[in-house]
Amino acid sequence: MIHARDIMQTAVVTCSPETSLEELGRLMLDHAISGVPVVDGAGTILGVVTENDIIETHEELRFPTVVALFDAILYVESSRHFEEQVRRAAATTARELMHTPVVSVAPGATLQQIASLMTHEGVHHLPVVEGGKLVGMIGKADVVRGIAEEG
Repeated sequence: MIHARDIMQTAVVTCSPETSLEELGRLMLDHAISGVPVVDGAGTILGVVTENDIIETHEELRFPTVVALFDAILYVESSRHFEEQVRRAAATTARELMHTPVVSVAPGATLQQIASLMTHEGVHHLPVVEGGKLVGMIGKADVVRGIAEEG
């Protein structure tokens, strides 16, 4: 029987609660991942930030209406509100974006339990937690690999 400890990735990219939105995006792009666990200095998992969380911060931005007249661009409304929204989004941290409580599994969770939890909770990644500390991550590809190995 395959367990979480058998399929989890142990080299996990994490961030602190103070990590900026820009740094989160860079982490995800540089490591080709779609979610980052947020941990404190002791390695305790506090939450998870996903690509969707980052996208949703930009969904709320309301672009000002502009009119092009000859070679000039004229704002129909003040761009100050938009500029303030951009500043606020740029100052967003992982603490503000992260999902809590964290849906996670223990190292001894079975493949069936992992697949069921992913399906029912609608998550693509599951942190593996032991004693409150992050010890690994399981993604859908890890589950598929486990199913193939189990036969």
